[in-house]
Amino acid sequence: MTQVFNTNSRHTQTYTHTFRFQNGDFYLIGSHDRFEDTCDLNYLNEINFSTGKVIIDEEHSSCDDEERIIPKDIHKEFIHPFKILIKMDNFRIGENKLKIPDSDKEIHY
Repeated sequence: MTQVFNTNSRHTQTYTHTFRFQNGDFYLIGSHDRFEDTCDLNYLNEINFSTGKVIIDEEHSSCDDEERIIPKDIHKEFIHPFKILIKMDNFRIGENKLKIPDSDKEIHY
């Protein structure tokens, strides 16, 4: 299931969630979330719930010609053990969160 949101003229958010039928029900096994700005940033959060692999990728740039401090790009990969898979009927985009290790940030899926 893929959903695309244009929050304004510069921002696009694309969610792709993958479900697998097993044990008589559909379970969330993948989440791909990309938030893009036309020139300032590009964020990717990707989760494989079956393997526990999480990828966080943040790219920053500037739309302006004036000098300013641009945040450093971030790329993290880690394994998070998901003990229970979420059923499709119980899934609502953005209501679930995961703390990023060694960071004060969390991702929502």
